[in-house]
Amino acid sequence: MRYRPDIDGLRAIAVVAVVLFHADFSLFSGGFIGVDVFFVISGYLITSLIAKEIKENRFSLIGFYERRARRILPALFAVILVSFAIAPIALSPDRFAEFGESAVAATLFSSNFLFWQQAGYFDAPADFKPLLHTWSLAVEEQFYIFFPLALLLIARFAGGRWHTLVIALGIISFGVSGWAVIYSPASAFYLPQSRMWELLVGSLLAMQIFPSPTSRFYREAGSIAGLGLIGWGVFTFTETTAFPGANAIFPCVGAALLIHAGSTGPSLVNRLLAMRAPVFIGLISYSLYLWHWPAFVFTRSLVPRDLTGIETAGIIGFSFVAAILSWRFVERPFRGGEAILTRKSLFSGAGGFAVLLVAFGVLGSAANGGRFSFDPETVVATDIYNEQYNHRTCFLERDQGFEDWQAQSCFINNGADANALLWGDSFAAHLVPGFRSNQAAWSHNILQYTSGSCAPVLGWDPLIVSNCERFNDHVLKVIDEFDIETIIVAGHWDSAFGLGVEPRTITQTIRKLRDLGLKVVVIGQTPVFRSNVEWLAARGKFEDGAPLNMDENINRRVLQLVSNVTFIDPLPFLCDGPICKFRTEDQAYFGDSSHLTVFGSEWYVDRFVPFLNGVL
Repeated sequence: MRYRPDIDGLRAIAVVAVVLFHADFSLFSGGFIGVDVFFVISGYLITSLIAKEIKENRFSLIGFYERRARRILPALFAVILVSFAIAPIALSPDRFAEFGESAVAATLFSSNFLFWQQAGYFDAPADFKPLLHTWSLAVEEQFYIFFPLALLLIARFAGGRWHTLVIALGIISFGVSGWAVIYSPASAFYLPQSRMWELLVGSLLAMQIFPSPTSRFYREAGSIAGLGLIGWGVFTFTETTAFPGANAIFPCVGAALLIHAGSTGPSLVNRLLAMRAPVFIGLISYSLYLWHWPAFVFTRSLVPRDLTGIETAGIIGFSFVAAILSWRFVERPFRGGEAILTRKSLFSGAGGFAVLLVAFGVLGSAANGGRFSFDPETVVATDIYNEQYNHRTCFLERDQGFEDWQAQSCFINNGADANALLWGDSFAAHLVPGFRSNQAAWSHNILQYTSGSCAPVLGWDPLIVSNCERFNDHVLKVIDEFDIETIIVAGHWDSAFGLGVEPRTITQTIRKLRDLGLKVVVIGQTPVFRSNVEWLAARGKFEDGAPLNMDENINRRVLQLVSNVTFIDPLPFLCDGPICKFRTEDQAYFGDSSHLTVFGSEWYVDRFVPFLNGVL
């Protein structure tokens, strides 16, 4: 197979898009699709090599896995090892324990399954997962466990009719992806069955089932269209875009068009991609992909505020330097004519190193990091959400619908003559302990109706939470069935706007509730910090408070959208402008970076009582 410098240039586009997306450049809001471009490239190159060797009757599974090991393992192991050295300093103890688990999974190419399993509402933010990006390597390697063997068997026993298998698998995988992105977004994102079709797009190119673009016009048109499709995804998609599913067609077909256009001759776009600068970035793209994300995670963990432009540029610069050194001194010595190890030495060395990394990971995970010297109730706050939030009965997870809500167990207090409803997401649910501890102040029975990541807005479909729209619309039946007189609406409003809630829909929701004759209480957003507050406290730099990681004017924005309601703004109780307290001398108000502990919930709701007299 001849070397294609333009494909290295395409790699450059993919990795730069990913890096700038992770750097929070708003222009590159869809830069995550660079991973999908990588999938197509990988499928094309690997299938080209396998098909050629099978046709020449010289394909060897052990030889194939040797090439994959030489390509993937040295730089990956180096990143994991260096991350182990930095993680105890940069991460809080509980996050370090989670890092240990991810290191084991990344070493064993199963991190996509781990992160899929962790995709619950109270999972640690991405900023605390230095190895989160290894999910894509895991998907690729899982694919390459069975794909070469399948091609080999078809070549021997089915006359080499690969096309039928690849097309059938691609259609099935695409269908799974389309279904999962609606009903199980986390599995759509992480699991190989919903990503396999992207690699198979490249495989079909390698099998040459498409007509060759012999005409200069078709090459030019195809390459421009391909670049446009990738650009459309990079510049218009956001984290709220349903993905992969049908939207992954844009980067995948775009990459396929660029690869196909350059297969029979030059085009303007392919010549640009084959220039020295993009080719060099493409050559270091694997190392750049590996190093840049831990660099961002560790820096953001150590600097619990938004990074400045200079700091972000510095991380990007560091990532490029690390990638160049990694490519030259870690990748190249193990590959091609420069390989320094025989096959036997490579496999034995890789196996021994993998055992070492797994041992480190198991020890780090088992240690659970130790805890800081908060009151026992505070330090276990992140472990008692199930109990305090009435998890999976009154506070539903993303995989649950309103049918799973167990109404009769969701009354926070009982014995009053009238009923009130607490409706919202986790920022409503974390008020439950406070409402319970102050129940003597209420003239209503309070019923909890809450669901993770599902802000209380009628008719809103956030896409990432497949059952949210139905859950919210069902609230009208709950109001009628339980004869609700007062409704308490609370949510993570900053996140809701970020996920696409239109301001007018909030206004329409409140108007609808008032038209039903309800008294309406709207509770603004409680503080959100960049880092876990345990870590802020342990570092000792924020005794008087820490910077917010949210729009400090968010509650004013919400207040402007509602009328004739009782509105409570929680921020002034703990905040002085953008700086907010997160703990007392021996108690923490928050159990993570945003959700209230039992102490914090009781403290806050105790201060709400005067505003709710005569309403609740």
